[in-house]
Amino acid sequence: MVYLLIMSATAFDLELITPEGILVQDKVVEVVAVTEAGEIGILNRHTDLQSTLGSAPLRFKSEAGKLDTYAVLGGVIEVKDNKVTVITDFA
Repeated sequence: MVYLLIMSATAFDLELITPEGILVQDKVVEVVAVTEAGEIGILNRHTDLQSTLGSAPLRFKSEAGKLDTYAVLGGVIEVKDNKVTVITDFA
């Protein structure tokens, strides 16, 4: 007998902040960002991290399944307490 374990996608918080204010504040199930070390994928309960971002697309999938992409020109990303915060000068 074979058992298959399926993890359900659980949402977490995403904030995208620019000097003009909060551009995105949403529940998401996945974030993909390009750091100076390379591309990272972030899912629910990701370990805490802080990194600088490269100039590249920031992609995320909302809880409703909508895919969004923002052009981010550098900045920082922080994952802490099941929340992703992106701070950038331009998005």
